[in-house]
Amino acid sequence: MASSAKVFKTGGSQAVRIPKEYRLETETVLVDRLGESLLIRPATPARKRARGTASSTQRPR
Repeated sequence: MASSAKVFKTGGSQAVRIPKEYRLETETVLVDRLGESLLIRPATPARKRARGTASSTQRPR
């Protein structure tokens, strides 16, 4: 079943407030247009993020 989401402007961009039940465990997504629809998906598959990257394993300064 589809849920509704709020669309708003932030700076010169448009943003969508994604409902909690669709929360993504990522900071970056890919957006593709499929006809009149948009597909939003994590930029990196979850299994690759779980292994850790240089940025996630570095200590904060």
